[in-house]
Amino acid sequence: MTALILDPLPQTTESHPRAVTTVTGPETGWLEPAPFRAHVVHLTASSGLTPRELAALARVSVRLIQRLVNGRDGRPMRRIDPISAGRLLALTPLEAGLVRSRLVPAERSRSVLLTLRSRGRSVASLARLTGTTATEVEGLAAGRLPRCAQLVELRLIAALAESDARMAARPAAGEIAAERGWLADAA
Repeated sequence: MTALILDPLPQTTESHPRAVTTVTGPETGWLEPAPFRAHVVHLTASSGLTPRELAALARVSVRLIQRLVNGRDGRPMRRIDPISAGRLLALTPLEAGLVRSRLVPAERSRSVLLTLRSRGRSVASLARLTGTTATEVEGLAAGRLPRCAQLVELRLIAALAESDARMAARPAAGEIAAERGWLADAA
């Protein structure tokens, strides 16, 4: 196994006192994102995976993929953490391309599917999401399918991550009631 060692960015010098000091390099743990940006662009172009699918495959956030490729508010991403960088770099174009045909055990997909169903997703919407038929979604949920395509699993995992993010961003019912003045003061 080879290790990737990236040199830190040039630091501020006396000849360029207004240069921005970027906190990257081995002493800080942060890495320059350019090589990883190029790798992600190559992976998506060669495999046809969406940012959501690629993020699920790499076990990083969709937000990281989007910011790495598109930047934030027109500004490119300045640094990437080494764990996410390593996860992205570990993916090869071949592996990313094989997710469409590779079969994986269905237990994880079934568990995620049942969680999404318990949160109100319909069989029809899950069939559209996964690119399968309603019959296949029902078979997966019922445990009749021992394996499924890895792409189906990735799409379900990505949908669950989005659902979790929406639930985390939503305030609790008690907070809403208190904010609207529906709760009487306990005093």
